[in-house]
Amino acid sequence: MKKRTSNIVVGILAGIGLLLAIPLAVNIYRSSNDPYKDLARENGISNYYEVNGELRDKVELTPAFQRVQAEVNAAVEKELDDKRIFGMGRFYQGGQIKKRILRERYGIDWRPESEMNPWKCID
Repeated sequence: MKKRTSNIVVGILAGIGLLLAIPLAVNIYRSSNDPYKDLARENGISNYYEVNGELRDKVELTPAFQRVQAEVNAAVEKELDDKRIFGMGRFYQGGQIKKRILRERYGIDWRPESEMNPWKCID
């Protein structure tokens, strides 16, 4: 009985140690110099800013982009509805449509979140 109790105690302590180690590992990762900068460099992304752990294209901060953003978003939603794209895939397809519209109509080269964060599954 004593051995079984000690095995249970060791198991509980190991579990607690693991639970304490996971946040520590996450904090070590996030407290490194700039993990987003490293990921961006590894994926050939240079013109970005970070929002809630995701990289965004700095073009979004320009007056030209902000001036046409509402109009482009409305055109994207209309095209998604016309193509009957709902549910899974809508976010990704919307980004691709928005990229095309910005380039064709306004001459703005923009990269959607799916291209700025290729290491993430976004949808």
